[in-house]
Amino acid sequence: MVRPRNDERIDIEHRAVEVATRLLTERGAEQVSLRDIAEEAGCRPPALYRYFPNKDAILLAVHDEGFRRLYAHKAEAVAAAGSDAFERLRMGGLAYVRFGLQNPNLYELMFMERGPFNRMTELPDRDDVAGRALQLLTDSIVGCQKAGYLEGVDPLAAAFTFWSVVHGAVSLALRRRSPFRSIDPEQAVAQAVEITMRMVAATSR
Repeated sequence: MVRPRNDERIDIEHRAVEVATRLLTERGAEQVSLRDIAEEAGCRPPALYRYFPNKDAILLAVHDEGFRRLYAHKAEAVAAAGSDAFERLRMGGLAYVRFGLQNPNLYELMFMERGPFNRMTELPDRDDVAGRALQLLTDSIVGCQKAGYLEGVDPLAAAFTFWSVVHGAVSLALRRRSPFRSIDPEQAVAQAVEITMRMVAATSR
């Protein structure tokens, strides 16, 4: 149900991001307008425009919210893995898989939609929430190196490689390009994580 229109009584910016994240996750970016978001948020469109002058601006806000959720999801999985660096890397990768496959429209917006990236160039000093998610992966790589894996490899390059494999597998699964017809997409992508972890294990001294 749409909330009462009372621009003075609701946190428009916060509410709009919350609503936009839900609508974009449910429908996809092409099927949602600023007017739709204002209606669901319970405010008039002009009030919304004060915070988000165009669709790219709110797409960027949802993009950032997506990365906050991804970070929280991965951080929880990594923490649950305990102190074993190898297992922390593995569990973080599997958490990434679950997030991507369970949130296909949001994942599409975070990585493939042009709008947020157009807006980023206008806001060079904004909070780099995507960078924090990458740093979590890089920290896991560094932990593995301290445990004797991937010696002599630049940690950021290793993190980018690991991310590329997992992201590519998730993207292929979301577009139904997986060559595996007999298993579900999550299982197919999880296999990519496990095979990559075997490659990491092979570097152990």
